[in-house]
Amino acid sequence: KVVPASAAQVLMQLSSIPTFSAPLPAYLRVGFPRPIEASGQGIAVGDRRVIRFGGGEGKPGDLVLAVSESNANRVVFQAKSDTSHIAHWLTWRSAEVEWQETGSDQTRVRWTLRYRRSLDPAWYFGPWERYAARLSGDYLAETVTTPTVH
Repeated sequence: KVVPASAAQVLMQLSSIPTFSAPLPAYLRVGFPRPIEASGQGIAVGDRRVIRFGGGEGKPGDLVLAVSESNANRVVFQAKSDTSHIAHWLTWRSAEVEWQETGSDQTRVRWTLRYRRSLDPAWYFGPWERYAARLSGDYLAETVTTPTVH
């Protein structure tokens, strides 16, 4: 996704505590836990994020991520634990963010979400989980890596 920000702005936004104030896509609002708060910042190896999910089925729980790789145009967040209800459907492995400035105040951002599907049969649940992950990646590009204009 191309976002309206320089690479430096994307990096600064990605280094900040994530916020999830924008509405989720309709599909992700139907019965799924939603991100309700987050803590942690920085993109140095070892820096952590804790994202609290609530709503949907189950009790609130936390997804804990830690930076495992970081360079000038790429950060990898490794999943450390997940006590959210999402863990009943899939096991998060990592979230990789790559960015490349494409022009004045425009940067191409790619989120790659890696997970292991926990539901069977694969022919039914696989496409639905891929769709949810794709929507989540788009949402992250729009919110976590795009500076908010006030």
